[in-house]
Amino acid sequence: MKKVLAFLLCCMVIMGQVCIVRADYMTNFPNQNRTYYVQRYTRGLQVMLYDHKSSYDYIKYGGVDGSYGEMTESAVIAFQNNRNITADGKCGKQTWTKLRDTLKLDRDHSTSNTSYYYMTGNISGTNRCMYVNVSKNTWYCYNKGTWYYVG
Repeated sequence: MKKVLAFLLCCMVIMGQVCIVRADYMTNFPNQNRTYYVQRYTRGLQVMLYDHKSSYDYIKYGGVDGSYGEMTESAVIAFQNNRNITADGKCGKQTWTKLRDTLKLDRDHSTSNTSYYYMTGNISGTNRCMYVNVSKNTWYCYNKGTWYYVG
């Protein structure tokens, strides 16, 4: 019995580490700014920022359109200020890392092939959950009934 429990505990630890490693891929996303951006990454960024109180209004008015315009830049600055990192309006490794840190693994919905995360912390008062779906190292963000491919 002890061996079975030890085996199950090891499997849970290993699975948790695999999921955490998958979340780390977000820090390798390309830098996004008004001069250079990739629409799918910017759309995922907008979905994630939409759920943070500090940046909600900017995305609400600017929309989740994949364009790194003035509203997205303002939302990034608001998020960066809220997280005490350099507020330059550019989404680089430091900002992606802070966004990743707001994700918590949803163990109830995750499987061995797909990990679901939800936002934690400073969430806007919209009473909804934003999921990030990681399947085979491919990221999707969910917003208003639609899964958006991120990277």
